[in-house]
Amino acid sequence: MEGNRNQLLVWLNRNVIMIMVTPQSTHLISCHIIEKDCNGDILWVWSYPKFDPVDREVFMRKCKFFYEYGNRQKLFRFFRYNGQWVYIHSSEVFSSDGLPKVKLVSLMLSSLDFNPERYETLCRVLTKSYCKSGHPPVMLQLFLSVLVTGKCTTEENGTFFANEFNTSCPYRQHQLNAIISRFGLETILIYTGLLLKRRIVVYHHDVDSLIEFVLSLPAFLTHRDMWDSVFPWVDLYEDELSDFKDSKFHIIGCANAGVENHVDLYDVFVNVPASEISVASHAKESMTMTKTHKDIALFMVQLTEKESLTERDIMQEISRKTKDLIDHLRSVGSEVDGRVVVSLDQLKKKEYSSQLEAFLFSLAQVENLAVI
Repeated sequence: MEGNRNQLLVWLNRNVIMIMVTPQSTHLISCHIIEKDCNGDILWVWSYPKFDPVDREVFMRKCKFFYEYGNRQKLFRFFRYNGQWVYIHSSEVFSSDGLPKVKLVSLMLSSLDFNPERYETLCRVLTKSYCKSGHPPVMLQLFLSVLVTGKCTTEENGTFFANEFNTSCPYRQHQLNAIISRFGLETILIYTGLLLKRRIVVYHHDVDSLIEFVLSLPAFLTHRDMWDSVFPWVDLYEDELSDFKDSKFHIIGCANAGVENHVDLYDVFVNVPASEISVASHAKESMTMTKTHKDIALFMVQLTEKESLTERDIMQEISRKTKDLIDHLRSVGSEVDGRVVVSLDQLKKKEYSSQLEAFLFSLAQVENLAVI
Protein backbone atom coordinates (compact mmCIF):
# COMPACT_ATOMS: atom_id res chain seq x y z
CA MET A 1 0.00 0.00 0.00
CA GLU A 2 2.76 2.48 0.98
CA GLY A 3 4.56 1.66 -2.23
CA ASN A 4 1.46 2.50 -4.24
CA ARG A 5 1.17 5.85 -2.47
CA ASN A 6 4.79 6.70 -3.18
CA GLN A 7 4.36 5.78 -6.84
CA LEU A 8 1.29 8.00 -6.99
CA LEU A 9 3.11 10.98 -5.48
CA VAL A 10 5.98 10.59 -7.91
CA TRP A 11 3.61 10.45 -10.87
CA LEU A 12 1.67 13.50 -9.68
CA ASN A 13 4.86 15.52 -9.10
CA ARG A 14 5.92 14.82 -12.67
CA ASN A 15 2.57 15.39 -14.31
CA VAL A 16 0.31 17.70 -12.31
CA ILE A 17 1.79 20.80 -13.95
CA MET A 18 0.33 19.59 -17.27
CA ILE A 19 -3.26 19.54 -16.00
CA MET A 20 -5.57 22.22 -17.38
CA VAL A 21 -9.32 22.39 -17.84
CA THR A 22 -10.63 22.02 -21.39
CA PRO A 23 -14.13 22.17 -22.89
CA GLN A 24 -14.10 18.35 -23.18
CA SER A 25 -13.85 17.85 -19.41
CA THR A 26 -16.44 15.58 -17.78
CA HIS A 27 -18.12 16.18 -14.42
CA LEU A 28 -16.02 13.61 -12.57
CA ILE A 29 -15.39 14.23 -8.88
CA SER A 30 -13.51 11.26 -7.46
CA CYS A 31 -12.33 7.70 -7.99
CA HIS A 32 -12.02 4.88 -5.44
CA ILE A 33 -10.88 1.26 -5.28
CA ILE A 34 -12.34 -1.35 -2.93
CA GLU A 35 -11.09 -4.94 -2.87
CA LYS A 36 -12.29 -8.25 -1.54
CA ASP A 37 -9.23 -10.34 -0.79
CA CYS A 38 -8.82 -14.11 -0.83
CA ASN A 39 -9.65 -14.24 2.90
CA GLY A 40 -13.03 -12.60 2.28
CA ASP A 41 -12.07 -9.26 3.84
CA ILE A 42 -13.40 -6.13 2.15
CA LEU A 43 -10.87 -3.29 2.16
CA TRP A 44 -10.93 0.33 1.05
CA VAL A 45 -7.63 0.44 -0.83
CA TRP A 46 -7.27 3.81 -2.53
CA SER A 47 -8.99 7.12 -3.28
CA TYR A 48 -8.36 10.18 -5.39
CA PRO A 49 -8.62 12.92 -4.35
CA LYS A 50 -9.02 13.33 -0.57
CA PHE A 51 -12.29 11.80 0.62
CA ASP A 52 -14.85 12.65 3.31
CA PRO A 53 -15.11 9.87 5.98
CA VAL A 54 -18.93 10.17 6.08
CA ASP A 55 -19.20 9.69 2.32
CA ARG A 56 -16.76 6.81 2.56
CA GLU A 57 -19.02 5.00 5.04
CA VAL A 58 -21.99 5.24 2.67
CA PHE A 59 -19.94 4.13 -0.34
CA MET A 60 -18.48 1.19 1.58
CA ARG A 61 -21.94 0.09 2.71
CA LYS A 62 -23.21 0.02 -0.87
CA CYS A 63 -20.18 -1.92 -2.02
CA LYS A 64 -20.55 -4.51 0.76
CA PHE A 65 -24.16 -5.01 -0.27
CA PHE A 66 -22.92 -5.60 -3.80
CA TYR A 67 -20.52 -8.31 -2.59
CA GLU A 68 -22.82 -10.01 -0.09
CA TYR A 69 -26.28 -9.87 -1.68
CA GLY A 70 -25.93 -8.67 -5.22
CA ASN A 71 -26.46 -10.57 -8.43
CA ARG A 72 -22.96 -11.54 -9.57
CA GLN A 73 -24.11 -11.33 -13.17
CA LYS A 74 -24.83 -7.64 -12.63
CA LEU A 75 -21.43 -5.95 -12.49
CA PHE A 76 -22.58 -2.33 -12.62
CA ARG A 77 -24.82 -0.36 -10.27
CA PHE A 78 -25.22 3.26 -9.28
CA PHE A 79 -26.88 5.50 -6.73
CA ARG A 80 -27.21 9.17 -5.89
CA TYR A 81 -25.98 10.65 -2.65
CA ASN A 82 -25.08 14.11 -1.37
CA GLY A 83 -25.50 15.78 -4.76
CA GLN A 84 -23.39 13.30 -6.70
CA TRP A 85 -23.98 10.20 -8.77
CA VAL A 86 -21.87 7.24 -7.71
CA TYR A 87 -21.16 4.42 -10.16
CA ILE A 88 -19.89 1.01 -8.99
CA HIS A 89 -18.28 -1.51 -11.30
CA SER A 90 -17.09 -4.84 -9.91
CA SER A 91 -14.79 -7.31 -11.59
CA GLU A 92 -13.41 -10.74 -10.75
CA VAL A 93 -9.63 -10.86 -10.57
CA PHE A 94 -7.96 -13.54 -12.68
CA SER A 95 -4.66 -15.33 -12.15
CA SER A 96 -3.13 -13.45 -15.08
CA ASP A 97 -3.85 -10.08 -13.41
CA GLY A 98 -1.47 -8.13 -11.20
CA LEU A 99 -3.41 -8.68 -7.95
CA PRO A 100 -2.50 -12.18 -6.69
CA LYS A 101 -4.11 -11.79 -3.24
CA VAL A 102 -7.34 -10.19 -4.45
CA LYS A 103 -10.56 -11.98 -5.45
CA LEU A 104 -12.81 -9.09 -6.48
CA VAL A 105 -12.22 -5.42 -7.29
CA SER A 106 -14.81 -2.66 -7.22
CA LEU A 107 -14.16 0.69 -8.83
CA MET A 108 -16.34 3.58 -7.71
CA LEU A 109 -16.60 6.83 -9.67
CA SER A 110 -18.49 9.86 -8.41
CA SER A 111 -19.71 12.52 -10.80
CA LEU A 112 -22.10 15.44 -10.96
CA ASP A 113 -23.84 14.16 -14.07
CA PHE A 114 -26.15 11.21 -14.63
CA ASN A 115 -25.10 9.05 -17.55
CA PRO A 116 -24.92 5.30 -16.75
CA GLU A 117 -23.86 4.23 -20.23
CA ARG A 118 -20.97 6.70 -20.26
CA TYR A 119 -19.66 5.79 -16.83
CA GLU A 120 -20.11 2.05 -17.18
CA THR A 121 -17.81 2.23 -20.21
CA LEU A 122 -15.25 4.33 -18.32
CA CYS A 123 -15.44 2.05 -15.27
CA ARG A 124 -14.67 -1.00 -17.41
CA VAL A 125 -11.58 0.64 -18.93
CA LEU A 126 -10.27 1.81 -15.56
CA THR A 127 -11.02 -1.49 -13.79
CA LYS A 128 -9.26 -3.56 -16.44
CA SER A 129 -6.24 -1.27 -16.33
CA TYR A 130 -6.01 -1.54 -12.54
CA CYS A 131 -6.46 -5.32 -12.46
CA LYS A 132 -3.80 -5.84 -15.12
CA SER A 133 -1.22 -3.54 -13.55
CA GLY A 134 -2.07 -3.84 -9.86
CA HIS A 135 -1.01 -0.19 -9.42
CA PRO A 136 -3.42 2.74 -8.80
CA PRO A 137 -1.13 5.33 -10.51
CA VAL A 138 -1.61 3.53 -13.84
CA MET A 139 -5.37 3.93 -13.50
CA LEU A 140 -5.07 7.46 -12.13
CA GLN A 141 -3.28 8.58 -15.26
CA LEU A 142 -6.29 7.47 -17.31
CA PHE A 143 -8.73 9.05 -14.85
CA LEU A 144 -6.95 12.42 -15.04
CA SER A 145 -6.82 12.19 -18.82
CA VAL A 146 -10.62 11.86 -18.87
CA LEU A 147 -10.99 14.61 -16.29
CA VAL A 148 -8.97 17.00 -18.43
CA THR A 149 -9.56 15.96 -22.04
CA GLY A 150 -12.72 13.85 -21.88
CA LYS A 151 -10.98 10.77 -23.25
CA CYS A 152 -8.43 8.05 -22.57
CA THR A 153 -6.95 5.24 -24.64
CA THR A 154 -5.13 2.02 -23.78
CA GLU A 155 -3.56 -0.68 -25.92
CA GLU A 156 -5.26 -3.63 -24.23
CA ASN A 157 -8.02 -2.37 -21.97
CA GLY A 158 -10.23 -0.32 -24.27
CA THR A 159 -10.84 3.34 -25.00
CA PHE A 160 -13.21 6.01 -23.72
CA PHE A 161 -14.49 9.17 -25.40
CA ALA A 162 -16.96 11.19 -23.34
CA ASN A 163 -18.48 12.94 -26.36
CA GLU A 164 -19.68 9.63 -27.82
CA PHE A 165 -22.49 9.38 -25.27
CA ASN A 166 -25.92 11.01 -25.39
CA THR A 167 -26.30 13.68 -22.70
CA SER A 168 -29.80 14.89 -23.64
CA CYS A 169 -31.31 11.45 -22.97
CA PRO A 170 -28.96 9.74 -20.49
CA TYR A 171 -31.24 6.76 -19.75
CA ARG A 172 -33.00 4.97 -22.61
CA GLN A 173 -33.86 1.61 -21.05
CA HIS A 174 -37.14 2.74 -19.52
CA GLN A 175 -39.99 0.27 -19.11
CA LEU A 176 -43.21 2.26 -19.37
CA ASN A 177 -45.06 -0.60 -21.04
CA ALA A 178 -44.22 -2.97 -18.20
CA ILE A 179 -45.12 -0.41 -15.52
CA ILE A 180 -48.50 0.43 -17.04
CA SER A 181 -49.24 -3.25 -17.67
CA ARG A 182 -48.44 -4.09 -14.05
CA PHE A 183 -50.47 -1.34 -12.40
CA GLY A 184 -53.18 -0.78 -15.00
CA LEU A 185 -55.44 2.21 -14.35
CA GLU A 186 -53.69 2.88 -11.03
CA THR A 187 -50.63 4.03 -13.01
CA ILE A 188 -52.38 7.40 -13.02
CA LEU A 189 -51.34 7.80 -9.37
CA ILE A 190 -47.67 7.64 -10.38
CA TYR A 191 -48.28 9.96 -13.33
CA THR A 192 -50.15 12.50 -11.19
CA GLY A 193 -47.52 12.33 -8.46
CA LEU A 194 -44.85 13.14 -11.03
CA LEU A 195 -46.95 15.81 -12.73
CA LEU A 196 -47.64 17.67 -9.49
CA LYS A 197 -44.12 17.13 -8.12
CA ARG A 198 -45.17 15.02 -5.17
CA ARG A 199 -42.76 12.86 -3.18
CA ILE A 200 -42.69 9.30 -4.51
CA VAL A 201 -41.11 6.28 -2.83
CA VAL A 202 -40.73 2.95 -4.63
CA TYR A 203 -40.11 -0.36 -2.88
CA HIS A 204 -38.67 -3.51 -4.43
CA HIS A 205 -36.65 -6.17 -2.60
CA ASP A 206 -34.37 -6.68 -5.63
CA VAL A 207 -31.95 -3.76 -6.03
CA ASP A 208 -31.49 -4.17 -9.78
CA SER A 209 -35.24 -4.30 -10.45
CA LEU A 210 -35.68 -1.35 -8.11
CA ILE A 211 -33.14 0.80 -9.95
CA GLU A 212 -34.64 -0.07 -13.35
CA PHE A 213 -38.14 0.82 -12.17
CA VAL A 214 -37.19 4.14 -10.57
CA LEU A 215 -35.14 5.23 -13.58
CA SER A 216 -38.12 4.55 -15.85
CA LEU A 217 -40.41 7.04 -14.09
CA PRO A 218 -38.96 10.28 -15.57
CA ALA A 219 -39.95 8.96 -19.02
CA PHE A 220 -43.59 9.67 -18.11
CA LEU A 221 -42.81 13.41 -18.30
CA THR A 222 -40.27 14.14 -21.00
CA HIS A 223 -40.83 17.90 -20.90
CA ARG A 224 -39.07 18.10 -17.54
CA ASP A 225 -35.54 17.31 -16.44
CA MET A 226 -36.01 15.65 -13.08
CA TRP A 227 -32.76 13.69 -12.69
CA ASP A 228 -31.68 15.92 -9.80
CA SER A 229 -34.69 14.58 -7.88
CA VAL A 230 -34.10 10.88 -8.62
CA PHE A 231 -32.51 8.60 -6.00
CA PRO A 232 -32.76 5.04 -7.35
CA TRP A 233 -31.15 3.18 -4.43
CA VAL A 234 -31.48 4.53 -0.89
CA ASP A 235 -31.00 2.61 2.36
CA LEU A 236 -32.71 3.43 5.65
CA TYR A 237 -29.71 5.05 7.31
CA GLU A 238 -29.70 8.59 8.66
CA ASP A 239 -26.70 9.61 6.55
CA GLU A 240 -28.71 8.79 3.41
CA LEU A 241 -32.15 9.92 4.55
CA SER A 242 -30.82 13.36 5.52
CA ASP A 243 -30.92 14.27 1.82
CA PHE A 244 -34.73 14.32 1.98
CA LYS A 245 -35.55 16.21 5.18
CA ASP A 246 -36.55 19.40 3.37
CA SER A 247 -37.36 17.87 -0.01
CA LYS A 248 -40.61 18.93 -1.69
CA PHE A 249 -40.22 16.54 -4.62
CA HIS A 250 -38.22 13.36 -5.06
CA ILE A 251 -38.35 9.85 -6.48
CA ILE A 252 -36.71 7.43 -4.06
CA GLY A 253 -36.07 3.73 -4.51
CA CYS A 254 -35.55 1.53 -1.44
CA ALA A 255 -34.99 -2.23 -1.08
CA ASN A 256 -36.04 -2.28 2.58
CA ALA A 257 -39.75 -2.98 3.06
CA GLY A 258 -39.64 -0.90 6.24
CA VAL A 259 -39.57 2.24 4.13
CA GLU A 260 -43.36 2.05 3.93
CA ASN A 261 -43.46 3.05 7.61
CA HIS A 262 -41.55 6.27 6.86
CA VAL A 263 -44.67 8.18 5.85
CA ASP A 264 -42.77 11.44 6.27
CA LEU A 265 -40.78 10.50 3.14
CA TYR A 266 -43.62 10.14 0.66
CA ASP A 267 -46.97 11.24 -0.70
CA VAL A 268 -47.21 8.26 -3.07
CA PHE A 269 -45.89 4.81 -2.18
CA VAL A 270 -45.31 2.19 -4.88
CA ASN A 271 -44.90 -1.45 -3.82
CA VAL A 272 -43.68 -3.08 -7.02
CA PRO A 273 -43.70 -6.79 -6.00
CA ALA A 274 -47.26 -6.45 -4.65
CA SER A 275 -48.37 -4.32 -7.63
CA GLU A 276 -49.89 -1.81 -5.23
CA ILE A 277 -49.86 1.99 -5.15
CA SER A 278 -51.06 3.91 -2.11
CA VAL A 279 -51.45 7.60 -1.33
CA ALA A 280 -50.48 8.85 2.12
CA SER A 281 -53.38 10.23 4.13
CA HIS A 282 -51.85 13.72 4.24
CA ALA A 283 -51.73 13.80 0.40
CA LYS A 284 -55.13 12.33 -0.47
CA GLU A 285 -56.83 15.69 -1.02
CA SER A 286 -54.21 16.89 -3.52
CA MET A 287 -54.29 13.52 -5.29
CA THR A 288 -58.07 13.33 -5.77
CA MET A 289 -58.92 11.75 -9.11
CA THR A 290 -61.21 13.45 -11.65
CA LYS A 291 -62.65 12.50 -15.02
CA THR A 292 -59.54 14.01 -16.62
CA HIS A 293 -57.37 11.62 -14.61
CA LYS A 294 -59.52 8.66 -15.57
CA ASP A 295 -59.33 9.58 -19.25
CA ILE A 296 -55.52 9.76 -19.10
CA ALA A 297 -55.36 6.47 -17.17
CA LEU A 298 -57.49 4.72 -19.79
CA PHE A 299 -55.39 6.27 -22.56
CA MET A 300 -52.17 4.85 -21.07
CA VAL A 301 -53.64 1.38 -20.63
CA GLN A 302 -54.87 1.38 -24.22
CA LEU A 303 -51.35 2.23 -25.41
CA THR A 304 -50.00 -0.99 -23.89
CA GLU A 305 -52.67 -3.00 -25.70
CA LYS A 306 -51.31 -1.90 -29.08
CA GLU A 307 -48.61 -4.44 -29.88
CA SER A 308 -47.22 -2.31 -32.70
CA LEU A 309 -46.10 0.43 -30.30
CA THR A 310 -42.50 0.49 -29.08
CA GLU A 311 -41.31 1.90 -25.75
CA ARG A 312 -40.36 5.09 -27.53
CA ASP A 313 -43.82 5.29 -29.14
CA ILE A 314 -45.51 4.94 -25.76
CA MET A 315 -43.27 7.60 -24.22
CA GLN A 316 -44.02 10.01 -27.08
CA GLU A 317 -47.78 9.39 -26.94
CA ILE A 318 -47.85 10.08 -23.20
CA SER A 319 -45.76 13.19 -23.82
CA ARG A 320 -48.31 14.41 -26.36
CA LYS A 321 -51.14 13.76 -23.91
CA THR A 322 -49.32 15.78 -21.27
CA LYS A 323 -48.72 18.61 -23.73
CA ASP A 324 -52.43 18.68 -24.58
CA LEU A 325 -53.26 18.99 -20.87
CA ILE A 326 -50.80 21.84 -20.32
CA ASP A 327 -51.91 23.59 -23.53
CA HIS A 328 -55.50 23.43 -22.30
CA LEU A 329 -54.38 24.98 -19.01
CA ARG A 330 -52.59 27.76 -20.90
CA SER A 331 -55.72 28.45 -22.94
CA VAL A 332 -57.54 29.34 -19.72
CA GLY A 333 -54.94 31.95 -18.79
CA SER A 334 -53.92 35.31 -20.19
CA GLU A 335 -50.69 36.92 -21.32
CA VAL A 336 -48.93 39.19 -18.83
CA ASP A 337 -45.55 40.76 -19.59
CA GLY A 338 -44.96 38.38 -22.48
CA ARG A 339 -45.85 35.13 -20.74
CA VAL A 340 -49.03 33.17 -20.11
CA VAL A 341 -50.25 33.06 -16.52
CA VAL A 342 -53.25 31.33 -14.95
CA SER A 343 -55.13 32.62 -11.92
CA LEU A 344 -57.54 30.80 -9.64
CA ASP A 345 -60.27 33.27 -10.64
CA GLN A 346 -59.82 32.32 -14.30
CA LEU A 347 -60.22 28.65 -13.42
CA LYS A 348 -63.32 29.36 -11.34
CA LYS A 349 -64.96 31.10 -14.30
CA LYS A 350 -64.72 27.82 -16.23
CA GLU A 351 -66.97 26.21 -13.58
CA TYR A 352 -64.85 23.09 -13.28
CA SER A 353 -65.54 20.70 -10.42
CA SER A 354 -63.71 21.74 -7.25
CA GLN A 355 -61.39 18.71 -7.58
CA LEU A 356 -60.44 19.51 -11.19
CA GLU A 357 -60.01 23.18 -10.37
CA ALA A 358 -57.62 22.33 -7.53
CA PHE A 359 -55.70 19.91 -9.73
CA LEU A 360 -55.31 22.41 -12.58
CA PHE A 361 -54.16 25.17 -10.26
CA SER A 362 -51.61 22.84 -8.66
CA LEU A 363 -50.39 21.99 -12.16
CA ALA A 364 -50.18 25.69 -13.01
CA GLN A 365 -48.01 26.22 -9.93
CA VAL A 366 -45.48 23.49 -10.78
CA GLU A 367 -45.40 24.62 -14.44
CA ASN A 368 -44.66 28.18 -13.29
CA LEU A 369 -47.90 29.45 -14.82
CA ALA A 370 -49.83 30.34 -11.65
CA VAL A 371 -50.41 33.87 -10.48
CA ILE A 372 -51.96 34.56 -7.10
